[in-house]
Amino acid sequence: MKSVLIGAASVAAALVPRPAAPVTALAAAQGHVVYASAWTSARCERVVTTGGTFGPRPCPAVSTGRGVASVELAGRRVLWLGYAGGNDRDWTLATATPTRPQPRQLLFAERDVEQPSPIVLGPSDGSLLVYAYGRRVVALRADGSRAFAWTAPATVTAVSAAGARLAAALASGEVDVVRGGVVDRRYPVGGAATALALAGDAVLVQVGRELSRRSAGLGPEYTLTLAKDAHLEDGDAAHAVYVAGGRAHLVTFPQTGAPLDRVVGAALHAQLDGRRIVLASGRSLVVESL
Repeated sequence: MKSVLIGAASVAAALVPRPAAPVTALAAAQGHVVYASAWTSARCERVVTTGGTFGPRPCPAVSTGRGVASVELAGRRVLWLGYAGGNDRDWTLATATPTRPQPRQLLFAERDVEQPSPIVLGPSDGSLLVYAYGRRVVALRADGSRAFAWTAPATVTAVSAAGARLAAALASGEVDVVRGGVVDRRYPVGGAATALALAGDAVLVQVGRELSRRSAGLGPEYTLTLAKDAHLEDGDAAHAVYVAGGRAHLVTFPQTGAPLDRVVGAALHAQLDGRRIVLASGRSLVVESL
């Protein structure tokens, strides 16, 4: 594989600056990359993409920290989940584009600092942006308009989007694939998924340490046991990428035989984009050709 350090490098036609602080979230789709950099005493947490830098100003220090937990993009539109606070943590979902850089707040929620975010984002192929809050799931187009909304039968724990569909993992132990607000299919997955990637006709699901590929009879199904600290980051029809122990693993799913799991580089965050994988660790952002 060929590696390219991003700083003066490109992912397709997209140029992104070298991170000025450690990367806390990453997304890549359709030749574009967006990342979030951490808050420091010298600069605010920022969301950085081609031609645009977004985030709060001012950004005073808070007792239990602040930053950006996740980012996604469709076209030139960026969606991100920020947090700040003390004993109670404020979670804010916002969106912006390079031509309209003033962040537009979509959701606000407050929770005890020990509780996870009540708002979830998930990986997308760049066609739609999807987020969930409780049982409510919303899909946005790249122009910021709402494609559709759907109310799940249980609390949503993870989401993903590809093409005109979204997938939502339910706390009741199923994954629903939804098109236009109507459920296309349902997969029982044995628990509340912590991560999800909708990939063509397949769904990649992480429940605990188990990573499974479900395909509704349209291809082979697989289940892998991951390391204790592993987290599914992204996937496509033939691959899954996860991080564990500071390294990114690429899993290739063959038509026959066992999946191939190989380490592709140092990373705390990783995303697939066509024939490329984008890796982030600290202030390093690297593109690998598959």
